[in-house]
Amino acid sequence: MKLHLIYIGGFIALINLLWFTYNTWTRKIPAQNPASWFMWTVIDGLLLGSMLMAGLSPWLPLAYTIGALSVTVAMHFRGKWSIGGKEVLCAICAGITTYFWISRGATAGAMAGVIAMAAAGVPIWIDLFRNPVRSSWPVWAYTMLACFFTLFGSDWSLEQSLLAWSGIVFNGSLTLIVLFKIPPQDRPLRNVLREFTGR
Repeated sequence: MKLHLIYIGGFIALINLLWFTYNTWTRKIPAQNPASWFMWTVIDGLLLGSMLMAGLSPWLPLAYTIGALSVTVAMHFRGKWSIGGKEVLCAICAGITTYFWISRGATAGAMAGVIAMAAAGVPIWIDLFRNPVRSSWPVWAYTMLACFFTLFGSDWSLEQSLLAWSGIVFNGSLTLIVLFKIPPQDRPLRNVLREFTGR
């Protein structure tokens, strides 16, 4: 039964990212920087490899890797490549994960990979906190749901559950932010000041 929950979690995560890919292809979602998604794919792939080598459940990182790769391909044709602070941060996180995997073993590499994913997600979290995009809530909500299924299918050890816990906190907080935080341009005081100053 628990293994079925892990399968369901991976399936939800994969379908969620493929849905995002489809909406990118059809231009329902504005194109983003493909370099960012490529670096996410690298981190997800490193996490997948280290978890497989450590004998940990691979289904959630497998879904992340396939999904991020599909988004990268879509963004390649719809977006524009550029290297900025987010991409550099992701590259550093990928390097740290690789270092721990080689020097400390697969389990340490997997733990470092989870932390790297969380660190690489901080700029996205800050951007959405400053300017919440309400239409993005399904991406975060369904990923959080996938992490819940993965968590309840795990044995609750740190090694097996850290990725799920990290995803629940990250995606759950973003779901709440984009659904309930009032964007700066919609705040009453901001509107009053805009009318008063003409800006």
